[in-house]
Amino acid sequence: MHTKISLGQWNPPAAVAARNRAEAATEKARSMGFEEYSERWVQSIKTEPNRRGKRRAIGTVRSYQGNVTGYLVPEFGDTPLREIDADRIRVMTDRLDKIPAPLNPKSKFNGITRPVLIVLMMILRQAARDGVIPAAPSVSIPRQESVRHARSRRHGRDRAPARIRRNVG
Repeated sequence: MHTKISLGQWNPPAAVAARNRAEAATEKARSMGFEEYSERWVQSIKTEPNRRGKRRAIGTVRSYQGNVTGYLVPEFGDTPLREIDADRIRVMTDRLDKIPAPLNPKSKFNGITRPVLIVLMMILRQAARDGVIPAAPSVSIPRQESVRHARSRRHGRDRAPARIRRNVG
């Protein structure tokens, strides 16, 4: 022990124990499953403010939680976060794309894939910031198609027909 002290290699037992606990916690976090981490993430967004310093609306939190419990947890379950890569996400995306749109089954977009991917990427980016994974996978989220309105709604003409306006007033 005196040799280690003279060489500068000795560490106090408390420091060694603290380092070992930190290493064990880091290893446990790295092997954490998706379901456990996503539950922690949902709890954190309920209480912590967003980037602008405001709390998220209850409807937003419910929407995120619905995407997590309805689509992401059944897909990934206890899969360790580090095993979720772009290929695995692509498989999930293909599966989500096959779900027909509730209002128009012939529609190209179903309104499910994009919000689920956004929530998944929010979770994975937070995991990267927390050091659980080295980096979030690079996944492109499909663009939202704009809704085209009839000609009468263009250029600010968003008014009711004249016969309806006369009866209102």
